[in-house]
Parts: sequence; structure tokens; C-alpha cells
Amino acid sequence: YEGLVKTQNIRYGFTRNLIGATFLGVPFSIMTAIVGILSSSITLIILSTGTLVLYSVILIFKKHLLHEAAESYAKELFANFLKDTIK
Repeated sequence: YEGLVKTQNIRYGFTRNLIGATFLGVPFSIMTAIVGILSSSITLIILSTGTLVLYSVILIFKKHLLHEAAESYAKELFANFLKDTIK
């Protein structure tokens, strides 16, 4: 793997891991928001609510994000394969 193929592979792997992490991040953000409310910590409430919103947006658009990353990686991999076979 070199150049754009490596970059697209890293992007695809990062997107998969990010989507997987959201399934842990959402409950953790909810728990920290509850702790923030119980301890009256405005900073904790704001940070946990912000991360909850971020994780929710990722979950909403997960299909699009993953599809785009996978398609870009596949196109680059295929182009690199064709380049190598034509030589």
C-alpha cells in the first residue's frame, strides 16, 4: 500500500472505528450528563451534551459516512490494481 491507497485505507478504517466507538460513547455521554446534573457541574453538562450531540450526528449519518469511505477506498484500490496490471 502506497500513496492514495494507503490514505484511503486509513480513512476507511478510521471511519469504521469511529462508528463503532459511538456505541460506547453515547451511553457514556448520557451517564456523564447525569453525573453533571447530580453534581451541578455546568462544565460537565455542557461537555457531555456536546459529545452526545456529536455522537448522535455520527450515528445518524453512519451509513453515508461508511459508504463514502468504502467507495473511495475501493476506487483507489481498483485504480492502483489496473495501473499495476497494465505495466
